[in-house]
Amino acid sequence: MPLISIVISAHDRKKYLKDALQSTLDQSFPRNNYEIIVVKNFIDEEIDKFIQENVILSVFTRDATLGQKMAAGIERSSGSIICFLDDDDKFVRDKLTYVYDAFTKINNLGYFHNASITIDETGRTLTKDFSAYPQKDIFINELSTHEIKKARKYNGDWFMSCISVSRELAQRSIPILKEQKASFDKLLFYNAILTDMKMLVSSKKLTYYRLHPSMTTIVDGKESLITKKKEFFLNTSMSLHSIMPEKNVIKGDIIELAFLHETVNYSILSGKRIKFREFLKFLRLSLIMGTPSDLKWAVLYALNLISNNIAKDFYVHTIVNSYS
Repeated sequence: MPLISIVISAHDRKKYLKDALQSTLDQSFPRNNYEIIVVKNFIDEEIDKFIQENVILSVFTRDATLGQKMAAGIERSSGSIICFLDDDDKFVRDKLTYVYDAFTKINNLGYFHNASITIDETGRTLTKDFSAYPQKDIFINELSTHEIKKARKYNGDWFMSCISVSRELAQRSIPILKEQKASFDKLLFYNAILTDMKMLVSSKKLTYYRLHPSMTTIVDGKESLITKKKEFFLNTSMSLHSIMPEKNVIKGDIIELAFLHETVNYSILSGKRIKFREFLKFLRLSLIMGTPSDLKWAVLYALNLISNNIAKDFYVHTIVNSYS
């Protein structure tokens, strides 16, 4: 039985997949101790030959969402640790070795997130960091709003290619992954909190995050960006709402803050105002356990009440600057 299962999801896009697969084959971790599973919705002679030659399990599916593909990969996996990789990203050579050591040394570790290195379309490393990362590891041993706040601040709930989970957490998450449409990274992060699993947000850069034109950023202009982001924020808020606990107040507040964060983002881009008491709760939770990002969007929402166009323009300007 393999110790680690790598689940790679690919939908339509073929351009970077062999590069992603090669990075999993080039690991310093012994090859007989891990399996590679690629879940894709296409047949390609060259890619399929590469997969067969390198003893990679290929799963064909017509499932529409990334979450459904991840679930299919988990269901076909047998490792005690599941590492996720998007088809356009890559692993650093020591990724699996580092992940295995973390899960071996920390009993009941359910969720692991590593920092990333940003590369361009050709694989060249970019000097600018496009994601904040901690200077030292953040370890969440028990429910601590302070540590969870730090983990959110340093994007511990972002980027599937930076996330590895225990088999238990992966299997618990299958129904959620199948049902929801967006932000599966956040769903895994908050599901780990709900199940009281230990979490580690590592400062180690173990993933190459590829920035390229086919990403949903600024490729088609302002209106296209707003349309895509509006749908994303709506789906993310629905995903988070689906796991909101009814009884545990602290866990509820932690997840509701994340839910309201996405709801506020959607409100700004759609022009639809949220209830005033919801905004007050978002502001209160942001001040108690939020990050600078939460407070920034609270301020932007207040600007939105004055002028929706100005708020949307500011949002687009922020996004453009972030990815330029």
